[in-house]
Amino acid sequence: MAFDEGVLLDQDRFLSAVLAGPEFQRKMTGTELRYLLGKRYAAQERKHGLPPGLLARCYDYALPIFVGAPGDGSVFLNSMKLWSMRQAGLIPEYGFDLDLHAEVFEACAYHRWGLFDNPVHALGTVILGGGVPKNYNLQPEPALGQVLGLPNVRGYNFDVQIVTAPVTDGSLSSCPPAEAVTWGKVDKDTYLQTTESMQCDYSIVMPFLVKALLDNRKHYQEMVDRDGEEAVFNREPHARGYLRPQAGYRLFEQRQELCARLTADVRANREWLLQSVAYPL
Repeated sequence: MAFDEGVLLDQDRFLSAVLAGPEFQRKMTGTELRYLLGKRYAAQERKHGLPPGLLARCYDYALPIFVGAPGDGSVFLNSMKLWSMRQAGLIPEYGFDLDLHAEVFEACAYHRWGLFDNPVHALGTVILGGGVPKNYNLQPEPALGQVLGLPNVRGYNFDVQIVTAPVTDGSLSSCPPAEAVTWGKVDKDTYLQTTESMQCDYSIVMPFLVKALLDNRKHYQEMVDRDGEEAVFNREPHARGYLRPQAGYRLFEQRQELCARLTADVRANREWLLQSVAYPL
């Protein structure tokens, strides 16, 4: 794949202009940043008659986007440019800043929701590749259970990874999902049956997997249209997973309430947490 360097430079100018906008002049989580960027990208795509991209889709469905290394990439580099221009006195103000504490806490709040608030009371993850995003995605369980000391916290019931890194290279990317059971990141009672690592290039495999999932959904929807929802769900219980409301969970819109619930749990765990910071230095 190749494109003119001007595409990247135009993208830099667009990001700089967007980040200088009034809605970005405050401290926020990375999920808020990417939600606001999604809104901007959606408007640009509509303006130019383009199909929605990833950020715009996530904005439409209120899907939170987490990035484990937020200082990496052109978004933060252009933010650094605006920050340095303010430092040098070239622009009067630039107030954007990332709140990493709140972002990690928000990730934990979604994990808590999946375990305790969502009727399924279970979580699954699909990891394409590895490295930092993989580790960041798996850390809410130790953060909740081992660091915040909350009871009955479990890891993912389902963990599927598609990766090219071989186990023999010893890298973080090559660690199979079952390895995470030692940290509690995947559920110790289910990992032998529901974790899998596939050695492959995910850009090759994923289109086929997505096509199969969409075909299955279409098949079950046709059955429901013909036989009715109750009959199909009784006969094919797993059809429920395919025919969940397409609006999705819209978790980003619930983030304040979910974070408030986790804050209440932290407050209730006062004695344990106070003991956890006592150490004879």
